[in-house]
Amino acid sequence: MELIRSNRTETLAAVLASRVSEKPLGPFAREVIAVQSRGMERWLTLALAKRLGIWSNPAFPCPRAVIEQVLSHVDAGRSENAAAYEHSQLKWSIAELLRESAPAELEAYLGIPSNPDRILRLASSASAVFDRYVLHRPALLRQWANGGGGDWQAELWRRVVERLGPHDLATRIRNALDALRSTRTVDGLSLARLHLFSLETLPPLFLELFTVLSQWVETTFYVLEPSSEYMSDVDLRRGDSVELMETPSDGHPLLSSLGRLARDFQQLLLSADQAIHHEADLFEATERGHLLGALQADRPIQLVG
Repeated sequence: MELIRSNRTETLAAVLASRVSEKPLGPFAREVIAVQSRGMERWLTLALAKRLGIWSNPAFPCPRAVIEQVLSHVDAGRSENAAAYEHSQLKWSIAELLRESAPAELEAYLGIPSNPDRILRLASSASAVFDRYVLHRPALLRQWANGGGGDWQAELWRRVVERLGPHDLATRIRNALDALRSTRTVDGLSLARLHLFSLETLPPLFLELFTVLSQWVETTFYVLEPSSEYMSDVDLRRGDSVELMETPSDGHPLLSSLGRLARDFQQLLLSADQAIHHEADLFEATERGHLLGALQADRPIQLVG
């Protein structure tokens, strides 16, 4: 796995264009570039077209779509039960469970008998929360499924798993990781190589799967970071506030208040450090010809001062 870091998206796009032109795939192979939004897909399409001229057959899936492709290939893939865990469908299963028998803690809200409108609103909210838990708190859900936890969320999740089976995304990824780690080859996967471009963050399970997959598929992360310095130590003390004329003792106030997502992602990538065989830092100095340029130029310096 490779890691390319820069403070400019244009630099990352130039490196990607260079990789594509120097090592082109076959005429029928798709260049898979995972992006986090359709806006980034559009910008990157134009940036690559400007640098490469005529270029065909790229694919710009979101990271979750790439994950689904890998899961399908290793037989941990989609089924009717797996699709039932998607937010748009899960809420109906939760609504049915609440209509059949609501946890005692919810009776005061749902009423006796239960109000159908409140059941649907609660089911929609619970479905969204469970979907986030699947990505970011899978250990908690596994604990609940095994009988842990005593509140209504734990009870409701156990009933969901009993009704739909253990086919949520986190369980499927764990099964895929076990399968990938126990094999020496991955045949038939239609991924010649994988580029993950300017992702703001990833769920830890996604990064773990991409890390294991990189043993068979050439994988490159193109990471946009505001500074070349280590940022995980830059944070406000609990209760501190950012003021325009005062710099916190541990770093630049903008990095402390607005750079938390980049900091967390940097720390997450450090957890996959053993799988990274090549790393390149392509940070550029910013000209001070205007206010924004002066701010960008000062930011790396004040990070450590």
